[in-house]
Amino acid sequence: MGNSQETAAISREFKFRHSVNPPALCPIVRWFGLGIGNPRHETEMQELRDRYASLTAGERQVMALVVSGLLNKQVGGELGISVITVKAHRDK
Repeated sequence: MGNSQETAAISREFKFRHSVNPPALCPIVRWFGLGIGNPRHETEMQELRDRYASLTAGERQVMALVVSGLLNKQVGGELGISVITVKAHRDK
């Protein structure tokens, strides 16, 4: 992942897609103008999906644990990998 803005965007998308009932939230999100349904937003979301699809299985595992709030050391312990490897997976 290139920078913290991209990481934050992917994190928001991941959290939104894995929330309890995202379709129920769509009207609320639209009401507040957060872009759902907006062609530009859809383009950005497709770019994020493409980037996510390009990740390896290990990078996806690391991402899921980081998004859930774990620190690099905790992620490494959970997956049985070093903190350096966690950081390498996060840097893509």
